[in-house]
Amino acid sequence: MNTIMRNNINNHTINNNTINNNTINNNRIIENQSSIDTSINGLIDSILISVDAYNLLFNNFSNTNELYYLIQFNHSFNFNDLVNLIKSLLYFDIFFLSTSPCQNYFLINFRKNNEIILILHIYNITIYDYCIKFTEPHFDCNMIYRNYNGYNVMYNYHCSVSIPYDDVLRRLYNKKFSYISDNLQNIDEYLQTYDKSLMPMTHSEILNKFTYAIKLIENGWIMDEYILSKNTWTINYWKNYKNNLNIIKLNNNILYDELNEELNNFDKCYICNSKFKDSDIVFNKDTLFIKYECLFNILLN
Repeated sequence: MNTIMRNNINNHTINNNTINNNTINNNRIIENQSSIDTSINGLIDSILISVDAYNLLFNNFSNTNELYYLIQFNHSFNFNDLVNLIKSLLYFDIFFLSTSPCQNYFLINFRKNNEIILILHIYNITIYDYCIKFTEPHFDCNMIYRNYNGYNVMYNYHCSVSIPYDDVLRRLYNKKFSYISDNLQNIDEYLQTYDKSLMPMTHSEILNKFTYAIKLIENGWIMDEYILSKNTWTINYWKNYKNNLNIIKLNNNILYDELNEELNNFDKCYICNSKFKDSDIVFNKDTLFIKYECLFNILLN
């Protein structure tokens, strides 16, 4: 699975609803936020939306200088046509360099006074391919996109559960997120038996999903079972399992009742048997609790 080289989720407004999301650090972010030129961002966004590109809004929640779009080029309108269109409308004091690091991926750096003011990422793929091949759309917090018709929620290609736009928006506002694919519903059994027939993906693909979730919880988010209930997994700080179990297990009442009475019986790592500290990052599926560092070592080896 691929992961988009992305920025963070911070503050942005969608349909006059303010979403307060913290950032996910990425070395590619230019730390000097004063260098962000909102006028060039607006111009480039207008150009891309006008040619029916899809703005991936996980990036637009941030006050950063990177934009991400999906577009389908064809013989009538290709990447060179887009470059020429941008060139014809660009401000005279802004210069850009376009590259294609790999197939169907284009990168354009915009500079002003020898300083990068915008990095534009363009993926020449369909929404279906994006949802299947990339990590971000496996989480409900990344399901909103914007195109010429306005704001929409991507279809959940990972399972049969649909996700209403208002639900995603509300959860973004409250910094809650959930894994929305059922491809890891047997992860607890796999970690106890190592039966490969239970696991449809490689260890590196699993770690890719876990790593993405950790980036969010390290920035104040809570991962819950809102979408798939007991058929999904979560990763959180142990203190959040202790203090917010009713939120994390909201749609999993049977398990919640069980854990609410006996949570102290699950306060040790299944692998190393050491007692959890509040600052520990812990994986949970049903009644299985594992320190992430133990889980990482198992999957890595």
